[in-house]
Amino acid sequence: MLEETAAIQPLREWTASMVARRIGRQTDLLVPEFDPADSAADAKTLILLDAPGTMLPDTADRPGSGFASVDNDDPTAENLWNLRNTLGLEHVVVWNIVPWYLAPGRKKPNAAELAQGAMELRGLLPILRKLRVVVLCGPHAQEGWWKHIEPFLGNTYSAFNAPHPSPLALKQPGRREEIERTFARAAQVAG
Repeated sequence: MLEETAAIQPLREWTASMVARRIGRQTDLLVPEFDPADSAADAKTLILLDAPGTMLPDTADRPGSGFASVDNDDPTAENLWNLRNTLGLEHVVVWNIVPWYLAPGRKKPNAAELAQGAMELRGLLPILRKLRVVVLCGPHAQEGWWKHIEPFLGNTYSAFNAPHPSPLALKQPGRREEIERTFARAAQVAG
């Protein structure tokens, strides 16, 4: 069973630990799970987005698919899936600089959320023991990484800025070509 792979367990444990730490301050905290179909703790590449998408409940107790995944049923996930597969980016895990769902009606994280999410991400990175490349998709992922993570890590990983893979962002002139170049470069460096 996919959910029982050894590589997903450390990520589930990290997520549970993060939620346990934060739940006292953020009682409505809801964090999607890592996709068990991804490379999980064995990933060579982290695709880092801004925050989980809008909560659209498909059941009474779980929003959307409940996973941070390129297999989700939305245009951004579809763009990521196509980029990853077309450009040969393998051994990937997808996550967000702010890993929890934002308040209803909000799509962009604020400065405090970026700082807190980045602090949590710094605790996740050592678990991704084969990680070599981080693709920073969108301005919030980029700001969170360069301001709150990179100064503490130095040149541990190759990090690449990329446009956000949303359909709206990729409609801007040159953006689709830019993200394709970035994903191709990430695939090359990740090996």
